[in-house]
Amino acid sequence: MEQPNLEALLRLMKMLTNNTSLRIPQIAERLRISTRSVERYIETLRHSGFIINHPRGGAPYLEKHSPFFKEISELVHFTDEETDVVRRVVDAIDENNPLKGQIRRKLHNAHHLPYMPEVVVREQDCRNIHLIIEAIETEKQATLQAYRSANSNEVSNRLVEPFAFTTNYQQVWCYELASSCCKLFKVARIGNVSILETPWQHENLHREGFIDLFRMTGNNRYSVELHLNVRAYNLLIEEYPLAQKNTAVNADGSYQFRAEVTRLEGVGRFVMGLLPDITIVNSPELAEFVGKRLEELKNNFSTTVAVGEGR
Repeated sequence: MEQPNLEALLRLMKMLTNNTSLRIPQIAERLRISTRSVERYIETLRHSGFIINHPRGGAPYLEKHSPFFKEISELVHFTDEETDVVRRVVDAIDENNPLKGQIRRKLHNAHHLPYMPEVVVREQDCRNIHLIIEAIETEKQATLQAYRSANSNEVSNRLVEPFAFTTNYQQVWCYELASSCCKLFKVARIGNVSILETPWQHENLHREGFIDLFRMTGNNRYSVELHLNVRAYNLLIEEYPLAQKNTAVNADGSYQFRAEVTRLEGVGRFVMGLLPDITIVNSPELAEFVGKRLEELKNNFSTTVAVGEGR
C-alpha cells in the first residue's frame, strides 16, 4: 500500500474509533479523498477483522469489541503495584478537572482497578471538551451553542476560534468574532459545541490573557495580601490549588497569602465568605471593594426586612 493511502487509512481508523456524527461525505472531505475511497478503506478494515457498524444514513464507527481492540487491551495489563501507582496518579488530579471522572471510569472498565471512587461529572462537559480539542487541532471555527453568560445574564450562541485551554480544562481561550477580541469561556456553561468547516481566520490575533489564582481575567493588576487561619488556608488551597505556592506559614501557625489579581471579584468573594477567618493586609483596593460590597448587602438586607415588616 502506498504511503499516502496508508496515512489516510490510519486517520480514518482514528476518526471511526469514537465517531458519532461524521457521515461518509464529511469523512471524505476531512481526509481530502473521495467518498468511494472512504468506502473502499472501510471494506479493507472489515476484511482485516475490524467490526464497523454503519447505520443507514448514519455515521460509521468502529465497534470496540473488534478482535483487534481486544488484543491491544491484553497488552496493557497492570500488576498490583502498577495498579496502585495508577490509582495514586489519578487521585492526585484536581477534582475540578472534568476529565478525572472519565479517566477513572475508563480504567475501571478496562482493568477493573479497585478503589476508584466515582466523581460526578457532566458527560456533556466531557463531550464538549473533546469537540473543542478537535476544533483546536484542526484549526477550525466553532459555535458554542446555548452559552450561559454570567456577565450579560443571557443565553446565546457564540461564534469563536478556540485555541487554548486553561488549567484542568475548566475554561477555553477563544477569539470571538462578534466582539473581535479574545475571551475565556467556561466549559460548564456551554450547552453544545458545533465544529464548522470554516478554518481559523484570525490566528494572528489569538492571545492568552492573564488569569489570576482566583480564575479571573483582565488587564488590571492589584497586589493583595491576606492573613489566614488554618480553616481559611485549607479552603483556599482546596478551592484554588495553585494558590499554595503563594502562601507561607507564619511562626504562630497561621498563614500569609500574597499575590497579584486582575480583578477583585474573585478574591473578594472568597474573603467575604470567610470574614471571621481572614484579615486583609496592605491591600487598600481590596479592603475598599469588600467594604462596599458589605455595605450593599447591609442596605439590601435592611430593605428586605422593611418590606417584610410592612406587609
